Amino acid sequence: MSTGVGGPCGDWLLADVVGGFERFLVAEKGVAVATRECYARHVRAFLQGMADLEGRVYLPTVSAAT
Repeated sequence: MSTGVGGPCGDWLLADVVGGFERFLVAEKGVAVATRECYARHVRAFLQGMADLEGRVYLPTVSAAT
């Protein structure tokens, strides 16, 4: 089980990134369940293409251009 803390080089487990995004949407934005699920599905699909074989995403490489 992951700790939810990013690695020393900015790498995060994909599940932790998506989970954190979902918590943000609920706590800070107050979005509806369907909206949260939809956004999370799209973010997960996007980041899966950037994840390594162990499911880690190096967040510093994610930019507006990406």
